[in-house]
Amino acid sequence: MTFQHKKKFGQNFLTSPIHQDKLKNAVARHYNPNLPMVEIGPGAGDLTQHIAQYNPLLIEIDEEACQLLQSKFSGLTILHGDALRMLTAHSPKIPKDFYLFSNLPYNVGSRILMELGQQYPQTPFTVILQAEVAHKTRTSEHFTFFGAWLNYVWDTKVLFGISKGNFTPAPRVDSAALQGTPKARDAASLPIKFSILKKLFALPKKTLSNNLKQLGWDSVQVEVFLTAHNLPPNTRLNWDNYAQILDQLYKQV
Repeated sequence: MTFQHKKKFGQNFLTSPIHQDKLKNAVARHYNPNLPMVEIGPGAGDLTQHIAQYNPLLIEIDEEACQLLQSKFSGLTILHGDALRMLTAHSPKIPKDFYLFSNLPYNVGSRILMELGQQYPQTPFTVILQAEVAHKTRTSEHFTFFGAWLNYVWDTKVLFGISKGNFTPAPRVDSAALQGTPKARDAASLPIKFSILKKLFALPKKTLSNNLKQLGWDSVQVEVFLTAHNLPPNTRLNWDNYAQILDQLYKQV
């Protein structure tokens, strides 16, 4: 069966044996065997063959790919559907706790991780993302909503870079393997904290005082909060203070 890659699904599959082995070894060192494994977007199964021994649940949006996967991995469970929608809706077909492995589709990869942090924050993962996006999860000069959220929920580690020529079809940008280990967070609080953090990043270069007004606070409330937590009026969100500020703001809700 000849598989036709489909741009609309963001399909760029890792076909380099060297990088497949590096990814397989990284998973073996990180994977918790007590958790079921879920692979999102397996496509033609180029990576699935390396993790088949873990009996992963495969979620694939491409019907043609599902047919190919069924012929290659008859013993695995394959779900035909949109993984992002399944995660958002807490589909009963997805285990409550699991390990995520994925060459994430370029068009929805970051959105899947953002949703994972709200709905399944105790999920460890090994995924492939665009290199620029993966590096935004690390403490650096890049301080973005995406990076801050992932760092709040997981300890993240960029494992290695993967140049675009190692994929079929080749994407326009390079990629990187990213691994996440869950932090100890109150899962019930995370959807609310996600909403608070998103509003704070509505004005990412402004002072915290202006950010807090995105929450509907007036000047008096802002002053009381800053004074109570010994924060100067010109405080801005950064890698060092945002987690503490987010926790303090959650207590005000």
